[in-house]
Amino acid sequence: KIGDLNKFLKIDLTVLDAFRILKNHGPTGGRLDDVDNSPEHARRIIVSTDPVAADAYGATLFSIQPADVGYIRQSHEQGLGEIDYKRKGFEEIHV
Repeated sequence: KIGDLNKFLKIDLTVLDAFRILKNHGPTGGRLDDVDNSPEHARRIIVSTDPVAADAYGATLFSIQPADVGYIRQSHEQGLGEIDYKRKGFEEIHV
């Protein structure tokens, strides 16, 4: 499990590339209309020292509550990171 990996490795920096999001037929297939490149859901690079917070934010890009994603919730419950990414000093920078 992804959460178990965080128990053994100290993650210094997590980078989540969400510039284009494959919403259907992933992770290796899909058509161009399966890709979301909208400013509302994509066109983001998430960088965090907290891997749980990064994935929690990523879940919201799919309109999913982070607590509804098993490994995110379990990692938070095990003290491996913060599920409420806004508590980590969240800042959005537009470029």
